[in-house]
Amino acid sequence: MSDQDGQLRLDLDEVAGQWARLRPQWAARGLIVGPCTWRDARAEWPKPLVTFRSQVTEPESVGIELIASETRVAQVVIWRGGWADIEVLADDRGIIRNPPLPDVDACIRHTEAAAAEIQALPVPAGRLEHGDRWVLELWIADVIVLYDWLMSVDLSTVPVSHKAEKQALADLLNAMEWQVHVPVSEELTDRARYLVSKDMGW
Repeated sequence: MSDQDGQLRLDLDEVAGQWARLRPQWAARGLIVGPCTWRDARAEWPKPLVTFRSQVTEPESVGIELIASETRVAQVVIWRGGWADIEVLADDRGIIRNPPLPDVDACIRHTEAAAAEIQALPVPAGRLEHGDRWVLELWIADVIVLYDWLMSVDLSTVPVSHKAEKQALADLLNAMEWQVHVPVSEELTDRARYLVSKDMGW
């Protein structure tokens, strides 16, 4: 959405609405989800953060905090001008990102990425055994694109540095077939490709 001057203006109410729909999923994954925090573009400086939308006349930013533990926290602030301030604390790692956001879908993708980041398990130090598993959360569109590619590519022609990499790709395809039940219609695959690639900067 753009204003009269042609400048990007994200619909922050829509962002907050999407977050509200994701709250039950985040809670089911064990995340503590804080209230939305709003900043009013018309407020006097220093502009306070408030937790009630009704206290804001013209939303300038909306933020949310996701907590996996005391040492795993993500704070996401979406600015109506089309960018985010994202801070992720993952144990001993602190990460700050300021990605551009062309639309609400991008806002949600970056929020979900931050949520996944604070829930990622550490690599087991020296104790990796056959059959050890990680549970990964992927965007459905990513899964569809990967599945379509793995179904069509000849793994014997894929350049690798070790034969285990080909086997890992075959294992990924097998997991998708048996666990995810990926839909394979051409229309859905085209839609997934669009969603995955539309914000690519390369």
